[in-house]
Amino acid sequence: MAWVGITSAGAQAVASLLQGFLPEPLLKHLDMANNALAQLREEYTPHKFMHGFNLNTSKLLNTADSSLGNAKNKKSQGGYLLFLTENHTHSLAGYMCLLMFRSAQSKRVANSTMQAETLSKLQGVEAGMFLQTWLYELDHPTATAREMLALPGKELMS
Repeated sequence: MAWVGITSAGAQAVASLLQGFLPEPLLKHLDMANNALAQLREEYTPHKFMHGFNLNTSKLLNTADSSLGNAKNKKSQGGYLLFLTENHTHSLAGYMCLLMFRSAQSKRVANSTMQAETLSKLQGVEAGMFLQTWLYELDHPTATAREMLALPGKELMS
């Protein structure tokens, strides 16, 4: 399940949730894992990159969600999705390609739902900034770190 999680956000979320039952899983947790595997076998399709994306007219779209931790361990479950999309002015996005996703227990204890959501969104924004910089470096292979720090925001993808 963790291997399929490399290309499936759903599998990654299920594997992350099931890890919460370790190191002493019960028989009902094994049943949950088997049911999740059966569903993955039926519904799994690997993500395919859409050809024809122009990085100069594309944008990164980030969405995140989180749940406030339960009373048992106080840790929240959070995740984000990062898409490469067409830059449409009349809608949120056109064709989309999933570039990165993550679902895991939060590393910090959140005291409110808003704080848990903010922590999750922050992880997604950091991943987006990393990808944005990486894509710029691919397009400008001779740029130095000093030159990239001096760039105005509009030079990077919006």
